[in-house]
Amino acid sequence: MLRARVTPTRWSLKPDARVTCPKCEHEFSLEQGFARHALENIEAASASFSVAQLREQERAAADKRRCASAAAGTAKQAIEEARRQACSRRSSRDEASRRGQQGEALQKRLDTTQQQLRSCARRAGA
Repeated sequence: MLRARVTPTRWSLKPDARVTCPKCEHEFSLEQGFARHALENIEAASASFSVAQLREQERAAADKRRCASAAAGTAKQAIEEARRQACSRRSSRDEASRRGQQGEALQKRLDTTQQQLRSCARRAGA
Protein backbone atom coordinates (compact mmCIF):
# COMPACT_ATOMS: atom_id res chain seq x y z
CA MET A 1 0.00 0.00 0.00
CA LEU A 2 1.26 3.38 -0.95
CA ARG A 3 0.89 6.28 1.33
CA ALA A 4 0.74 9.76 0.00
CA ARG A 5 2.56 12.30 1.97
CA VAL A 6 0.55 15.43 2.51
CA THR A 7 2.39 18.34 3.92
CA PRO A 8 0.31 21.19 5.19
CA THR A 9 0.88 24.42 3.42
CA ARG A 10 2.25 27.04 5.72
CA TRP A 11 1.36 30.58 5.12
CA SER A 12 3.79 33.01 6.47
CA LEU A 13 2.60 36.56 6.86
CA LYS A 14 4.71 39.28 8.27
CA PRO A 15 3.18 41.57 10.92
CA ASP A 16 3.63 44.60 8.69
CA ALA A 17 1.76 42.99 5.78
CA ARG A 18 -1.03 45.30 4.58
CA VAL A 19 -4.60 44.02 4.61
CA THR A 20 -7.90 45.62 3.65
CA CYS A 21 -11.09 45.43 5.70
CA PRO A 22 -13.82 43.79 3.60
CA LYS A 23 -16.54 45.93 5.23
CA CYS A 24 -15.09 49.44 5.09
CA GLU A 25 -12.15 48.88 2.74
CA HIS A 26 -9.80 50.50 5.24
CA GLU A 27 -6.21 49.41 4.78
CA PHE A 28 -4.03 48.61 7.78
CA SER A 29 -1.17 46.38 8.81
CA LEU A 30 -1.94 42.89 10.09
CA GLU A 31 -0.32 43.80 13.40
CA GLN A 32 -2.58 46.88 13.79
CA GLY A 33 -5.64 44.76 13.00
CA PHE A 34 -4.87 42.20 15.71
CA ALA A 35 -3.98 44.96 18.17
CA ARG A 36 -7.25 46.82 17.46
CA HIS A 37 -9.26 43.61 17.75
CA ALA A 38 -7.61 42.80 21.09
CA LEU A 39 -8.22 46.34 22.39
CA GLU A 40 -11.87 46.24 21.30
CA ASN A 41 -12.34 42.95 23.13
CA ILE A 42 -10.72 44.37 26.26
CA GLU A 43 -12.85 47.51 26.00
CA ALA A 44 -16.05 45.49 25.58
CA ALA A 45 -15.18 43.28 28.56
CA SER A 46 -14.28 46.34 30.62
CA ALA A 47 -17.54 48.08 29.67
CA SER A 48 -19.54 45.00 30.66
CA PHE A 49 -17.72 44.86 33.97
CA SER A 50 -18.30 48.58 34.55
CA VAL A 51 -22.01 48.26 33.76
CA ALA A 52 -22.24 45.31 36.14
CA GLN A 53 -20.46 47.34 38.83
CA LEU A 54 -22.77 50.31 38.28
CA ARG A 55 -25.83 48.06 38.50
CA GLU A 56 -24.56 46.54 41.74
CA GLN A 57 -23.84 50.00 43.17
CA GLU A 58 -27.32 51.18 42.17
CA ARG A 59 -28.89 48.10 43.78
CA ALA A 60 -26.88 48.66 46.97
CA ALA A 61 -27.86 52.35 47.03
CA ALA A 62 -31.53 51.44 46.54
CA ASP A 63 -31.27 48.93 49.42
CA LYS A 64 -29.74 51.61 51.65
CA ARG A 65 -32.51 54.06 50.71
CA ARG A 66 -35.17 51.45 51.54
CA CYS A 67 -33.53 50.69 54.90
CA ALA A 68 -33.20 54.39 55.73
CA SER A 69 -36.81 55.01 54.77
CA ALA A 70 -37.99 52.10 56.92
CA ALA A 71 -35.87 53.31 59.85
CA ALA A 72 -37.24 56.84 59.45
CA GLY A 73 -40.79 55.47 59.41
CA THR A 74 -40.16 53.44 62.54
CA ALA A 75 -38.58 56.43 64.28
CA LYS A 76 -41.51 58.64 63.29
CA GLN A 77 -43.96 56.09 64.70
CA ALA A 78 -41.95 55.87 67.93
CA ILE A 79 -41.95 59.67 68.26
CA GLU A 80 -45.70 59.85 67.65
CA GLU A 81 -46.31 57.12 70.25
CA ALA A 82 -44.11 58.93 72.77
CA ARG A 83 -46.05 62.15 72.12
CA ARG A 84 -49.38 60.34 72.62
CA GLN A 85 -48.14 58.81 75.86
CA ALA A 86 -46.83 62.16 77.11
CA CYS A 87 -50.16 63.80 76.26
CA SER A 88 -52.02 61.00 78.01
CA ARG A 89 -49.83 61.33 81.12
CA ARG A 90 -50.30 65.09 81.06
CA SER A 91 -54.08 64.62 80.83
CA SER A 92 -53.97 62.10 83.68
CA ARG A 93 -51.93 64.52 85.82
CA ASP A 94 -54.28 67.37 84.99
CA GLU A 95 -57.28 65.21 85.84
CA ALA A 96 -55.69 64.10 89.11
CA SER A 97 -54.90 67.71 89.93
CA ARG A 98 -58.50 68.74 89.20
CA ARG A 99 -59.78 65.88 91.36
CA GLY A 100 -57.40 66.87 94.11
CA GLN A 101 -58.59 70.47 93.93
CA GLN A 102 -62.21 69.33 93.91
CA GLY A 103 -61.49 67.09 96.90
CA GLU A 104 -59.88 69.97 98.76
CA ALA A 105 -62.88 72.21 97.98
CA LEU A 106 -65.28 69.50 99.15
CA GLN A 107 -63.23 69.00 102.32
CA LYS A 108 -63.38 72.74 103.04
CA ARG A 109 -67.15 72.74 102.51
CA LEU A 110 -67.47 69.69 104.77
CA ASP A 111 -65.33 71.34 107.45
CA THR A 112 -67.37 74.54 107.18
CA THR A 113 -70.65 72.61 107.37
CA GLN A 114 -69.41 70.64 110.41
CA GLN A 115 -68.37 73.86 112.16
CA GLN A 116 -71.77 75.35 111.45
CA LEU A 117 -73.47 72.24 112.82
CA ARG A 118 -71.34 72.33 116.00
CA SER A 119 -72.08 75.98 116.37
CA CYS A 120 -75.81 75.35 115.99
CA ALA A 121 -75.64 72.42 118.42
CA ARG A 122 -73.89 74.59 121.03
CA ARG A 123 -76.47 77.31 120.68
CA ALA A 124 -79.26 74.83 120.95
CA GLY A 125 -77.70 73.27 124.02
CA ALA A 126 -76.96 76.55 125.68
